[in-house]
Amino acid sequence: MYDAAGMEMLDRAECLRLLSTVKVGRVVAGGRIRPVNFAVHGDFLLIRTVSGPTLAAMLRSAVEFEADQLLDGPHRGWSVIVSGRAEEITDPRALAAYPWTEPWTPNPRDRYVRVSIDDISGRRIRPPATGDVSRPAHWRRQSVFDADFF
Repeated sequence: MYDAAGMEMLDRAECLRLLSTVKVGRVVAGGRIRPVNFAVHGDFLLIRTVSGPTLAAMLRSAVEFEADQLLDGPHRGWSVIVSGRAEEITDPRALAAYPWTEPWTPNPRDRYVRVSIDDISGRRIRPPATGDVSRPAHWRRQSVFDADFF
């Protein structure tokens, strides 16, 4: 299924699969946007972070998270957005049960946060195949070079 802009709308399973192919996303909490490394584990995102205002905001309000990947070639890539609630994991047995990622920065990341994946949506863009009638009319062109992209 495609939206009005010609973007493919992704189901939950495909969104989770795509998220598992990248290691860095952006968390939005309390008006702050920060890049974080993460892992997908079942219906949760696992994030290692540090103490500070972003962690505090994550723990007291809803969390938004976004990850994407731009692919080689024109007009190709995807984006996934997650909404959920964060909780800090401190119990050593619980910490050992999850596949935490190694920090992507040289600084230590000693706080562990699990974000529930309460809502997830994704879009993918790729050039249409010639004659693809399942996409909106502005995507059905002879060539990607004469299409009206964004």
